[in-house]
Parts: sequence; C-alpha cells; structure tokens
Amino acid sequence: MKIRPSLKIYFIVAMLVLVAALTLFFSALTLNYFVQGLDRGVRQSMSEVVNMPGVEDGHAVTIVGNHIASRWQDVPLRVREVFNDGVPDAMFVLQKRLLGGNIIDPPKEAIFLMKAANKAGEIRYLSKVFAPQSAQNSAEKHTPHVIWIAIFAISAIVLFLSALLFIIAKVARPVESLKNWAKGLDEEKLQLPIPDFQYSELNTLAEIVKNSLASVQESLAREQQFLAHASHELRTPIAVIRANTELLTKLHQKQGGTDKQSTVLARIDRAGKSMTNLTDTLLWLSRDEPVLADSEPLDLQQLIATLTDELAYLLNNKGVELEIKSAPYTVQLAVMPCRIVLTNLIRNAFEHTHEGKVVIHQLKNKVSIINSCEDKLPAGTDLGFGLGLSLSKKLAVRYGWDYSAEQDAGIYKVHIIF
Repeated sequence: MKIRPSLKIYFIVAMLVLVAALTLFFSALTLNYFVQGLDRGVRQSMSEVVNMPGVEDGHAVTIVGNHIASRWQDVPLRVREVFNDGVPDAMFVLQKRLLGGNIIDPPKEAIFLMKAANKAGEIRYLSKVFAPQSAQNSAEKHTPHVIWIAIFAISAIVLFLSALLFIIAKVARPVESLKNWAKGLDEEKLQLPIPDFQYSELNTLAEIVKNSLASVQESLAREQQFLAHASHELRTPIAVIRANTELLTKLHQKQGGTDKQSTVLARIDRAGKSMTNLTDTLLWLSRDEPVLADSEPLDLQQLIATLTDELAYLLNNKGVELEIKSAPYTVQLAVMPCRIVLTNLIRNAFEHTHEGKVVIHQLKNKVSIINSCEDKLPAGTDLGFGLGLSLSKKLAVRYGWDYSAEQDAGIYKVHIIF
C-alpha cells in the first residue's frame, strides 16, 4: 500500500530541519567568532608589549604572560620545540598551536608566537604559553563549554518544536473539521448553513466546496429528470411507429411492393426496435433506485435468440460469421437489467466486428461473447448509442453478477455469470 505524504508532518519536519540547520550554523559561527576574538586579544596584547624596554640579546623579558626576546635562541625552549620549522619570517603574523583536547574537552596547552618590530625597528619574538591548569584546578570538575552549547541548542529546538506543535494544533483542528465536513456532505447537509471554521480562508473554501457540490447536484437532478421525462414521453410515439411499421409491412406483403420499399420498411423497423431498447435503458438509468428489481423466471436461450434476431441487421453487408451455442436454461433474474446487459454486449460485438467471427456461447447461467475488435467502426454502422460496456459492467456489479472482459491479439472476450 502506498503511503501518502502528510502536509502536517512535512511542515513539521521541514521546520525542524530548518531550525536545526540555523542553530548549528549560528552555534558554529558564534564559536568561530569566539576563537577569532581570543586570537585578536592575544595579538593585541603582544602588540602592546612589543615596545617593552630592557629587552637585549641573552636577556628576555616576561610581562603579563608575554615572553619578549630579541633573538630566536632566547625564545623559551617549549615554544621552539613546538614551532620546530625554524625562525618565522612573516612580521606581525600570529601563529598558534593547540595541543591535546578534542571537540568536547578544551586543549591541554595553547602556544602563541609572533614576530614583530618595535618603534626603533628592532626585531622582537613574542610568545605566550597557556600551560595546563594546576593540580587543584584540574581536580575540579567543570562542564565543557561545548556541552553547554549543545544543551542550549537542543533546548532551543525543543522549545521551538513545542511552539510549532501548538500553532499547528490551532490551525490543523479547523482544517480537520473542514475535511470531515466536506467528506460527509450529502444532499441533506447541502441545505444546512456552513459551520464556522474559525479562519476566513477556511470558511471561503467551505463555501466554494458547498457551491460546487450544490451545482453538481442540481445538474445531476436536471439530467435524471430530463432522462426520465424524455424516455417516458418517447415510448408512446415509438410504440406508434412500430405498430404502424408492422401494419405497413403486412400491407406491403399482401399488396406487393418494390425492393426499395422493403428496404425502407426494414430500416424503420430496426430503428424502432433500437429506440425501444434505448428508452428502456434510459428509464432504468433515471430511476437509480436503491431497491433491486424483482426476479422472474427467464430462459436465457430464448432471450439470446430474440436479441440476436433484433440486432442481426448490424451484420448486414459484413463478412462476419455468427456462431451461437446455447441450450435451454431458466434462471431467476431481474429481466430488464439482464436484457439491457445482453443487448449492449451483443450490440457492441456486432458493431465492432467488420470481418471475422462472433461467437455467443451460453452454458447454463454463463454467457460468453467473443468477437474480433476493430479500432474504428466500419462505415455504414447505424444507431450505436454508446451505452455499451460501461453500463453493462455497472448493472452487473449492482446485481452481483460475475462480469469479466479481456482483450488479446484483436480478440475481445466478455464473460458474465448471472
């Protein structure tokens, strides 16, 4: 099952990542500025004592922790051991070595060195050593500064997350209410006033949803009413046309007539039968009743024979072979839905087969229709109302009939078990 992303979770995670990134960035920036400030303080301190008098070869001076020498060999041995790459060349450039320590613990020893010149232009080597703490101070336990930084950073993230969840809860609650309200909208609730969802944007969205659904509901009602009225009103003129067509056919047979008249009468008769099936289908669709139609005894073989005879004109002037395999079998069925389904399936097979073979196989309560499938309807096909397979599947599902369709190598197969 595909997990759908949640907008709320996405927003929380995005904000947490953003805040965590900003916290780490500013923590690192603060630490960097802190270290740079210390370096500048040491350099400033060395620059202020570079002019200290009394510094001579072989006689170095120490003041406020700064060791001042005029020769490299007068620099303390520890400093020379650490800066073992030789006498520094650059002037007024602070060099630094941090010994020991890690990301949590501070360095055990920090040594600074700078080569400078006093006002008289004399070279001076200034060094400063931050030695390890005394044994008494070392015995004391101090929380490393990095730990404090991490604690403050985590506290800030937790505080921000708490505020974020509170704000999301205030916003998400009316949004959730809007979702549940829209999900449960039906014809009755559309007549009720819109609830207050606290925020004007949500109230506007609710009004848009209600107006849209109301418009769709009105359109569906008008369409169903039109189908019901149109199909009902058409039944009478269609019945008149069919009755008079039968009368004309009988008169034509008794009195004799031309082949052209016979062709015209046949087309009128086919149109009448097709319109009868169409009006029955439209009437059935317009009802949309939750109660299923009553079942009656129905002979499937006889129904198939009647329908194929009524729709046989669709195979005229086509190189199509019709094969019907059936046997008498009576089953309790809703007659009109069954007739609509089989009519649409047989019509679909006849219309979409230009050449080849159509097989209608009925075994007990199972009916199979197999035909070759054409992408385009052949020229001359008439009276196709386009209500076929989708309507058949809809009715089959509604009445619990086993319906399946498959297409393979230009062959279309439909199976239905009543």
